[in-house]
Amino acid sequence: MAEAVVYPEIGPGCTWTDQVRAAAAGFARRHQRADGLWNTWLSHDDTPAPDVVAHMSAGIEAAALPGIDLTLARTWLAALGAGGHWNSDWYVPPPPTARPRSAPPLTHTSRTTPT
Repeated sequence: MAEAVVYPEIGPGCTWTDQVRAAAAGFARRHQRADGLWNTWLSHDDTPAPDVVAHMSAGIEAAALPGIDLTLARTWLAALGAGGHWNSDWYVPPPPTARPRSAPPLTHTSRTTPT
């Protein structure tokens, strides 16, 4: 059985949001490598992927998670994008036509002004 993770930031009277933020910050801190990046998978032989590092950095910043330095991750991403872009090598978004069957039909509107 896996050992339970203790979050000292969570105490009596904490809201659900506080608990989730503390758990997310703890996860990010535990899995951030010494070089400031995150691996794609939780494997010893894995390497960081730009899209994973970007997702982690964006999520940490958006949630204002405490105690996580993003300087090295941002520097790494900026160096990869110095040529104007970087290619996603882990996350490939679904094509725009891939919609769940339960989704309402798309409605298209003209982008030009009718004459």
